[in-house]
Amino acid sequence: MKCAKCGAELKEGCLYCSVCGHEAQMVNGYSVLEEDYLKALLTDEASKDTSSEETENQKKKAEGHHKKKKQTPWIVLGCVAAVVVVIAIGAIAYVRYQNNNSYDYQIAMAEKELVDLNYEKALSYYKNALTLSPNDINARAAMAEIYLARKEYDSALVLEMEIINLDKKNKEAYQGLITIYEAKGQYDKITELASTVTDTDLLELFSGYIVAEPVFYPDEGTYDVYTEVTIFSIEECDIYYTLDESDPKKNGILYTDAGIELDDVGKYTIKAVCKNDKGIYSDVVTCKYRPKRKPRIIRK
Repeated sequence: MKCAKCGAELKEGCLYCSVCGHEAQMVNGYSVLEEDYLKALLTDEASKDTSSEETENQKKKAEGHHKKKKQTPWIVLGCVAAVVVVIAIGAIAYVRYQNNNSYDYQIAMAEKELVDLNYEKALSYYKNALTLSPNDINARAAMAEIYLARKEYDSALVLEMEIINLDKKNKEAYQGLITIYEAKGQYDKITELASTVTDTDLLELFSGYIVAEPVFYPDEGTYDVYTEVTIFSIEECDIYYTLDESDPKKNGILYTDAGIELDDVGKYTIKAVCKNDKGIYSDVVTCKYRPKRKPRIIRK
């Protein structure tokens, strides 16, 4: 145990310090000086802690500032990239708008798809071209060829008729119609179409489909005696005829070289038609005969 005043060791049981005479006090293990030292030490540690905390804060601020400096170029680059993307999207949209409203572009794309045999895509582009140019013949003709190749005759027929309405002398359209009617076995439609044509160049297209009418000999009329009627086909086609005024295309009798004998008095109406090897009929020809008296019988 030590004196609280001078710090000298006190003998056990002494009530006063033998050095300074100060009354002995109970002090557990450290002196006032030690207490002051301890306080100073604690104060220094606290100061160190405060300084360390301030240093840490400064480091964090410096790191944050550094990070901001690092992030700034990336933010700028991101903004630039976003602007570039917006411009690119706008440019693409503008090009698409221009293409969608360009007849030449639609035709070019249709022809490209045709090369690759993409008929559906080609038809789509041709339809777009017709939307931009409603009276265009070329797009219609190209579409008709596609439909013909696919044997979609009704769709091709509509287009060919539209072309003829736009151009009365379009030879390709007339040929297309002939091809369609022949494929469908509608030869009567070919002859009907031919009857509407007056242009000599166009009429050449129908040369194999127009059947010449039958020729009667003698001509129709009234005769004093009985008459034998002969019927000819210039093109050597089959001839069908009737004597009851019915339609020879439906009820006709096949004509032979023997001729038709009108051996009774009265009136005869003969209707005849020629039919070629394609099954195409000519126009029906009607002739009327009237023998006045029967043939005279000569007795031996």
